[in-house]
Amino acid sequence: MRITTEELRRALDLLLSELEANGASEWVIEQAFYRDVPSEERSDSHESPPQLGMGQLDADVERVKGIASGSADPIPPGLVSVARILRLAGERGVVAMKGGRGHETPRTDQNVELRRNLLLAVQVALLGEVSGVIRGITLGWSSSEIVIRAIVDGPLHEEDKESLECVASEVIAGFPAHHVAVEVKRVDAPEPLQPHGLTAWVFIRKEA
Repeated sequence: MRITTEELRRALDLLLSELEANGASEWVIEQAFYRDVPSEERSDSHESPPQLGMGQLDADVERVKGIASGSADPIPPGLVSVARILRLAGERGVVAMKGGRGHETPRTDQNVELRRNLLLAVQVALLGEVSGVIRGITLGWSSSEIVIRAIVDGPLHEEDKESLECVASEVIAGFPAHHVAVEVKRVDAPEPLQPHGLTAWVFIRKEA
C-alpha cells in the first residue's frame, strides 16, 4: 500500500474544511486519558489481548499547539499526537466541538434517530431524579458512546449521586450497544452554562 503526503494533506484539508463549514472551529476535548497498544505490539497477532498502556491527551494537545506556534519542532512524534486527536474526534462523531453554531454532531438519518430516542429516554429517566443542586444536564453521543454531563451548583450530595446512577442505569438498559459515561461538573451560579454543553441539553434549571 502506498499513499503520498499530498494525498494525506488533501484529505485532511477537505475533512477539516467540512467541519469548519458546519460551524466547528474549535474542539473542546473533555477526555483526559486513553488506552493504547504499545507500537511494538500493535502489528503482532496475539492469542490474548496485548498489555495496554495509558496516554494523556493533554500532552498530545500541547505538542500539536507547540508545532503550530513554532515553539516545538515538527518531528514525527507530532504526527502520532495529531492522529490521536483526530481519532478521538472521528470515533465520537465529534461529540464535543465548539464553533459558530454551538455543539453539534454530524446529521445523518441514523444520528437523527439516535438523538430522538436518546433525548426521550433521558428525559423520562430524569423524572423525579432532579434536585435543586443540578443546574443543567447535557448529552453527547457517537455511534458507540453516550456521555451524560450534570452541571451542579455547589457540592453534590450523596442522594444526587444515587439519582444520577439511576438515570445512567436506565440509559444503559435502553442503549446496550453504547458505553454510557456520567460526568459531574461544578459550575456555581451565576457562571454561564453554555460553555460546558455537549451536543444537546435535556434539562436547564430556571435561574433569576
